[in-house]
Amino acid sequence: MNIDLMTQIGALDREVSEREHKGKARLVVSARRTFATSPDDLWEAITKPERLARWFGSVSGDLRLGGSFQIKDNAKGEVTACKPPEMLAVTWKMYGDEGWVQAHLSPSNGGTLLKVEHILSRRLFDRLYWSWYGAGATGVGWELWLLGLDQYVGSGAVTTDDLERWRLTDEGKDYLKRATHAWGRAEIAHGEREATAMKRAARACTFYSKLAAH
Repeated sequence: MNIDLMTQIGALDREVSEREHKGKARLVVSARRTFATSPDDLWEAITKPERLARWFGSVSGDLRLGGSFQIKDNAKGEVTACKPPEMLAVTWKMYGDEGWVQAHLSPSNGGTLLKVEHILSRRLFDRLYWSWYGAGATGVGWELWLLGLDQYVGSGAVTTDDLERWRLTDEGKDYLKRATHAWGRAEIAHGEREATAMKRAARACTFYSKLAAH
């Protein structure tokens, strides 16, 4: 894989915010970047199982409004809103907890801007993942997926195996360090103490490094 490290790091806008969702204040991790393809093509890349398998993973189920899905070895959920090729919203269930993910697509400079918002529950993620890993626990996962999506729509030849092998290279490890640091900075911009955010980012980097090695 031919990846320009600094270009890829700079291509993603990272944000930590808070909003009311389902009657409660929730933390929101947002990742936004532009892809060199049309909204229709990007929509298919994020909703068609045969295309998702190339950069994201194996997804089974019914990806239509009201349908349910299962990501192999990952989350499951239901499609709660669907407006092709502009918006997709799903529930995100893992480890007995539920969050919500929204994807928004819009034309941008000849390509397509994709914004992914992961709205976290105030139960498991605040008590465990957020307090220990911070925004990186969620943000880095989406960042790596969006990096894979960029490589896939750019060449059409990238597979999830290619992406996993790249993560084990020195370049991949360097990317991970920079990405987790950037998510720590996003926490600081939201109001977190620098020392706390950077400790969480370091732990997130270690976590994803061990995950890649297995």
